[in-house]
Amino acid sequence: MRQIRYQLWSVDPIDPNDERPLFGSYTLEACRRIIAVYNTRDRCHRLLIAKPVECQIPACHCYTCQIHTTKSDKVFVRKIQAADAYAAARDCIRRFQAGIDEVAVWLYDEDREAGALPVLLLHRDGKLWRARRIAS
Repeated sequence: MRQIRYQLWSVDPIDPNDERPLFGSYTLEACRRIIAVYNTRDRCHRLLIAKPVECQIPACHCYTCQIHTTKSDKVFVRKIQAADAYAAARDCIRRFQAGIDEVAVWLYDEDREAGALPVLLLHRDGKLWRARRIAS
């Protein structure tokens, strides 16, 4: 599976050829937050920009699933190793069956903690499950 993430680059505004990549890749929302906080600093002499990076996700990646139960209205988080986000959601549905109402799947736990949108969101509509793929 491929996903487009973004890498931050530090750029000198006087010499645009002076670019330095920063460690890590982030979602677009996380990059926007980091850039907004960086731009509020007083003495920042460099600019931050975000460049898209295509990431290859390994076949057995550990996805973070947030599960909402129907009867008790509790939300809990599970890490599930699966081939893709749909397989992780199917595994959650198979494990918990009729006791759940909603499953949200994130690629990384850090994205969930940062408040980013899930990669996949499944919601029960009667006996059917409605899926909505949110992120690329």
